[in-house]
Amino acid sequence: MINNLPDSKILEIYVTISKNYFSQQEITALNNWVSIYLDYAGCVFENQ
Repeated sequence: MINNLPDSKILEIYVTISKNYFSQQEITALNNWVSIYLDYAGCVFENQ
């Protein structure tokens, strides 16, 4: 989906729409995965 967005920007309307499709448990799990990925990417960046 993110490839279809103009300039790959996430707008508030997309977040609002996604909240209607995902349960709170799914949003929490997705948030955890995003946090893990960002922590990993930060470590990789710091080690370069």
